[in-house]
Amino acid sequence: SDVCSSDLLTLMAVLMFASSWEDTATSDDNVALIAGYSYLRTQEFRLEPQNPPLIKSLSAVPLIFRRLNEPWATAPGTTGWQQADPDIVGREFLYHMGNDADAIFRAARLPMILFALGFGVVLFTWTRRHFGDGVALLTLFFFCFSPTFIAHAEDDKSFIAGSRAYQAALEAASVRNTFFHVPTGGHGHGLRSEKEIKPWPDRCAAWLRQVGMLSTGK
Repeated sequence: SDVCSSDLLTLMAVLMFASSWEDTATSDDNVALIAGYSYLRTQEFRLEPQNPPLIKSLSAVPLIFRRLNEPWATAPGTTGWQQADPDIVGREFLYHMGNDADAIFRAARLPMILFALGFGVVLFTWTRRHFGDGVALLTLFFFCFSPTFIAHAEDDKSFIAGSRAYQAALEAASVRNTFFHVPTGGHGHGLRSEKEIKPWPDRCAAWLRQVGMLSTGK
């Protein structure tokens, strides 16, 4: 089981690295990245304080070893830095200050790949300890190559186009997926919403049973 788990995680690492090497930035990559980098470099939390800093800071760790032009380097800083607008200052940092945006994103994705692999090790180890080798390998397989269930509300208008594009890419790559979308639910609904998005966990479980990923027994 150790050999099989190592093979699964190695394949996962290769796929993550290869698929992310030439990826363009997502709609909020510039926001999260400049926020995390600013926390490490300035010890200020003026950018995007509403979201926890750990993962953003982790992704920015490789950047502190690079020589980068920084929006706060010359007082009082760029327009985005003065306004504490992470979207503007992120674009300034990546595209208007002479920095290599592709190299920055490649470096920032490495900690996320390592984080995913580390979680896979923890998941496999814990599951094997409690349920045995077979269940642990099956769990790790689903972790590495999971089907994709997309839940989105139409009133989260900023990101609906991205979700549709994501599903189209999954379809083109023949990745098993489904898209559950409803009129209301907002952004970041999680498990707490009382709007029409509320039944998404039940819909997800029903779909996983339909495609044979969950047992149909009670």
